Amino acid sequence: MSRCRQRAMPLNPVMLWACGLTAAAAAMAFAMSVNAATADEEMFMRYHQAIYAASECEDLPLYNVPAAHDLHVTMASVIDSKAGASIGAGEKLSMIDQAKRDAQDLIADTGCDSPEVVDLRTLFHVELEPALPMPVAEQQ
Repeated sequence: MSRCRQRAMPLNPVMLWACGLTAAAAAMAFAMSVNAATADEEMFMRYHQAIYAASECEDLPLYNVPAAHDLHVTMASVIDSKAGASIGAGEKLSMIDQAKRDAQDLIADTGCDSPEVVDLRTLFHVELEPALPMPVAEQQ
């Protein structure tokens, strides 16, 4: 028998069990990270729906005004600290567009006084507006 040839080790049931346990733990960690990303994405979308709902239903100047960019930078900072840090920049842009469309459809279907839209507007006023340098209504 050649010295280069090594003897195959017999399968050890404990080693098989440990490998299986490690694989299961890795799969569970991956699933948890996917769920966390999904939760972050849902919250990110919800914040942007809230911005759109407040803008449309309360006539707040959150889009197409000179200060809009600065407002969105400030709100993006708040949103990223709560939900957006794990989302890539390109993905954020498409999610913001989708959030606007979803909010627009919701407002068209249910109206600004529906419970769902009122919840979105409340989210804006409670979590995002306080971070702005001055009340939004004054920035017109």
